[in-house]
Amino acid sequence: MSVRNGPDVAVRLRECSLYDPELDLAVETDDDRQAGYSLYWFDPLTRVGFVEPMRVEDEFHRRGLATAMLVEGLDRLAHRGAEPLKIGFGTEPASAVYQGVGFQPTATVTVYEASL
Repeated sequence: MSVRNGPDVAVRLRECSLYDPELDLAVETDDDRQAGYSLYWFDPLTRVGFVEPMRVEDEFHRRGLATAMLVEGLDRLAHRGAEPLKIGFGTEPASAVYQGVGFQPTATVTVYEASL
């Protein structure tokens, strides 16, 4: 994650009260390049599980990596007792991955961005 989020991402994550590195997943190539990663969050008070972020690098798309990470991550959340599970996404391919494992849209959000 440090390539996209800076060298201090691990420090910032550990500052989050719900962060648990035991829930993190990553896929690496034989030559130690990161093909993808995903983070899973569990709130023991509300018992809600969150998926955020999930990333598969462009050259590794369409190989099932996102689905494999998602299935494993959801299993880890379920073992913690997470119910419900929440996700958010910004692309149609991400929507296809989530719907492919059984998620159904229940709400949509409109996001506004401004260039300053």
